[in-house]
Amino acid sequence: MKRTEFSENLRKATLSSHENGLTFVENTFNPPFRYRACLNQSYDGNPQADGETIPKKIRAKGTDPIENLEFDEVVELLWLDGMVPEWINVLAWTASDEGMIFWITCCGRFTDGRHLYHLKEGYPPFHAPGVWLPPDWKSIEESGRFDLNWHLKR
Repeated sequence: MKRTEFSENLRKATLSSHENGLTFVENTFNPPFRYRACLNQSYDGNPQADGETIPKKIRAKGTDPIENLEFDEVVELLWLDGMVPEWINVLAWTASDEGMIFWITCCGRFTDGRHLYHLKEGYPPFHAPGVWLPPDWKSIEESGRFDLNWHLKR
């Protein structure tokens, strides 16, 4: 995958998660947008297929979140000479007057493009469902809108 395509797909996924999230929350989503990345979130015990690799650079970073990344830093982190994670989830994570943070979780396996997930969404390898829903939330009609930062108050 070309770097420009990966960057554009990240931009599309971020905007999609932003728009989807606005449907459910009472918060406003104001820039600047930053990212919190959790790497190596896949089971990698199965044999690798052709076109797959588990980069040592990524594996060495572990699974702890990397906080407060700018857009270009995410691209720099996850685009490795045409190899990208097979799947990446983008969720609106927190919102404040200072801006918004998106939570990125991604596969530890990287692909040259042959094993990308989420092709039908139009911006592979990204999946942008919007927000992390509270455990007791039912629907807009039944539960109403909620504070995006609910998980910080637990």
